[in-house]
Amino acid sequence: MGYLLLILIVAVVLWAFWLQGQQTERVKLLIDQRCQQVNVQMLSVARERYSVRWSPLLIQTHYHFEFSANGDDCYQGHAVMSGLRVQSITMQPYPVY
Repeated sequence: MGYLLLILIVAVVLWAFWLQGQQTERVKLLIDQRCQQVNVQMLSVARERYSVRWSPLLIQTHYHFEFSANGDDCYQGHAVMSGLRVQSITMQPYPVY
């Protein structure tokens, strides 16, 4: 019984690592697409924090990103992923050139 519990715990940890990697790849792609839509340049993306929702089992991850409107400035944005679905992408107001 102890081995079965250990295998289950290892499987859940591996699933969480796999999901975090998938979320990060997907959110980078979605943020880059959003930046291209509004004609700004994405500078960086970083995972800010995550939380686990138990019903249904989802890992919700918050990402912080930076973008530039003209190459000389830097503005902030925020994205939230639940599982592999984007919940929101918000961007700080920026000047349109």
